[in-house]
Amino acid sequence: MKFNFSKGLFLIFLLFSCQLFSQGTQIWSEEPPDNIKDLKFMTPTELNQQFSTYQKVPAFAAVLNGLQKRGFVKLNMNEGNWGFTGEYKAENGVYAKSKFLAFDFYNPKAGKGGQGASIIMRQVGTSTYTAYIIFPEGDVSTEEAFTKGEEWYADAQNNLQPAKSWIRCFWREVRDDCKTRCIVRVAVCTALNAALGVATGGVSLSAAVAIFTSCAGSYCAPCLARQALQCF
Repeated sequence: MKFNFSKGLFLIFLLFSCQLFSQGTQIWSEEPPDNIKDLKFMTPTELNQQFSTYQKVPAFAAVLNGLQKRGFVKLNMNEGNWGFTGEYKAENGVYAKSKFLAFDFYNPKAGKGGQGASIIMRQVGTSTYTAYIIFPEGDVSTEEAFTKGEEWYADAQNNLQPAKSWIRCFWREVRDDCKTRCIVRVAVCTALNAALGVATGGVSLSAAVAIFTSCAGSYCAPCLARQALQCF
């Protein structure tokens, strides 16, 4: 991956702005989601531990193996991981212990603009969904990346199956429900987006969340968390 000094300065600013991802504390929203409580974002250390632990889980191992076979390598930077725990209120009105994890990857053989990918693990109560998402190669907009991402999930037998569910739902709900808190303000962050894109090797989920939060403020994070859990 190539990197230049001017974009590097923007990346330094981004890393400074995203300190909330190194804080394992609750993040307050100006409009708290009414279907999530006890929301806690994981620290980089906790996320690395989660990644090591989940590699032993069959569904996660199947997804990881499938993504690696396609030439993707894990991104080793804090903004390449995102995760949280909490309690999510399902449609039946009952709160269930929940967790969401996202780990970013990149394709070292991609051309200009790079190519990112992400593994996600969504758990609400006893329901778990584990998948990988490959985003389009090249210089693409965040909207194009999220609406055209290729998604594969591990079924009950841990076989990989194609899906078009979570990533499109997540982007649609973020765009519609978080627009006043996140998306509108992200429009001013083109330089940050470009800098992180160079560093990560392409658009990916955790990196996008880092951009949303650094640009829109920490109150953006709970809205993103809600969409991550309610999409399935």
